[in-house]
Amino acid sequence: MKYAIGYLRVSTREQGRSGLGLATQRHDIEGFGAREGFSVKTWYQDIQTGAGKDALLLRPGLASALKEARAARCPLMVSRLDRLSRNVHFITGLTEHKVHFVVAAVNRLRILIRDFGHRARRYNELRRRSASN
Repeated sequence: MKYAIGYLRVSTREQGRSGLGLATQRHDIEGFGAREGFSVKTWYQDIQTGAGKDALLLRPGLASALKEARAARCPLMVSRLDRLSRNVHFITGLTEHKVHFVVAAVNRLRILIRDFGHRARRYNELRRRSASN
């Protein structure tokens, strides 16, 4: 069994209070983990927008999750890429610092994203295909 650090994020307090967004993300990550042999060691969450340059300052849960993932040498797991960030510069910065993350929504491919540019293009292509089906 491989370990991962789970990270959940919703954008508004209302979404956080309802629990629906967080519960759905956790369910997606747990389902992916069960299929792909990952066990989530620790969960972190934030109720904060994904926009902006200062993601680590605005989202202490993400900062803690990244710190633990580096220390434990295991990937950070998110349900969808936009739960991590909507800022491409931020995500490419993670890959440059060798922070590995797994996107559960790309479940059957079992992608460990290391080269964001290549993987993001592939991810978008797969989403377009699935949307057209």
